[in-house]
Amino acid sequence: METDDRLHEGNTLFVIREYDLDKLAEKIASKFKSNTEAITVESRKEKPLTQKQAAEFLGRSRQTLITWRKKGIIKGKRLGGRIYFFESELLDAMQR
Repeated sequence: METDDRLHEGNTLFVIREYDLDKLAEKIASKFKSNTEAITVESRKEKPLTQKQAAEFLGRSRQTLITWRKKGIIKGKRLGGRIYFFESELLDAMQR
């Protein structure tokens, strides 16, 4: 029986059906899509504000900010388990 030398170097060889490969690709694409928002936050030129900073910027309490976010009045971006805001988005929301 012939063996591939690469298998002896700590590599693992997988045999995968086309259907399974398609499902794996869909899962990867879905994961990538869910992380796109985080990538967008990191790539913006505008520095994200914490909830405390955003509340101070608007002259409101953190609780008001949280309530407005839950009601959809303002939008926050989740990154690393925390919510961040952008001044431009806060100003736009206050203009509406």
